[in-house]
Amino acid sequence: MNAAKHPTKQNHSALAFTTGLLLLGFTIGILITALHAPFFTIGEIVVSGNLTVSSGEVKRLAAVPAGANIFLVNEREVVSRVLLHPMIRSVTINRSLPSTLNIKVREREPVALLPVAGGFLVIDETASYMKQVGSVTEESLPVVTGVQPPSEFLPGQRLEHPELQAFLPVLKEINPSASKEISEISLHQANDLRIYTMGRIEIRVGTADHLVRSRSTLEDILMHQLLTIGDRRIEYIDMSFEGVPVIKFQDQG
Repeated sequence: MNAAKHPTKQNHSALAFTTGLLLLGFTIGILITALHAPFFTIGEIVVSGNLTVSSGEVKRLAAVPAGANIFLVNEREVVSRVLLHPMIRSVTINRSLPSTLNIKVREREPVALLPVAGGFLVIDETASYMKQVGSVTEESLPVVTGVQPPSEFLPGQRLEHPELQAFLPVLKEINPSASKEISEISLHQANDLRIYTMGRIEIRVGTADHLVRSRSTLEDILMHQLLTIGDRRIEYIDMSFEGVPVIKFQDQG
């Protein structure tokens, strides 16, 4: 009796295997048809998140071929091409079926200027070079001194400078009303960071690590826009240590 049932089991297994192959082939056929169907040809590319870089420029960099199938677009390649623009920090791609490709960009935000021959380099909080301007009037941002970019520093590249990279994220987080009072940031000495206000008052900050812990103190000083106390003009404010900042007046010995 066992011998009689064995062929039936074999036939059942063979039928299941054949059915599986047919379903797989049918599925593959549907996918191939979809990948080449005009219904899924990209008809529109929508760019969002851009403020200074035009949508046309983003599309040009994306270089998505005309008539491309929405499923066959190589997202990684599109992202890498758009990121070639020095003003763009990140890119995400998604699809709105059947025929719309969405490109969302996040632009870099300028936080400071680096003086160079012929003008200033605009950098973001990662110390990445965005563009060059001729004067500080073109970008109302603090000027960072004591940092020398390399001669072959190109747009989109990041300047490797530990103190600068530690300071810039803090600068970006400072209250805008306070940060607009900063005229210059001196990084001439790694452990003696100094800030100069629009009124040319020197604020001795100390290390970038100390500034991270005492950002609110710096904001308070900047917001008060101190130049004098009574009839005594301030020479500098020292907040480079824990505790209440010390004010040095010009007429003190």
